[in-house]
Amino acid sequence: MKCAFCEKTFDEDAARQACQRCASQGGCRKVKCPNCGMEAPADPASVKWLRKLVQRLTKRA
Repeated sequence: MKCAFCEKTFDEDAARQACQRCASQGGCRKVKCPNCGMEAPADPASVKWLRKLVQRLTKRA
């Protein structure tokens, strides 16, 4: 994922670790940038699938 605020790239596992201190304990369905703390909605599964497909196709080319 890429943070819309600081533009750093991070993975969802790092975002989950940053959210462990939250009172809702991840129940809000947001991801938190481990670099700047900005919270954003998590990507839907369809977007994740499409990104993986594009990455595979660009590796073949």
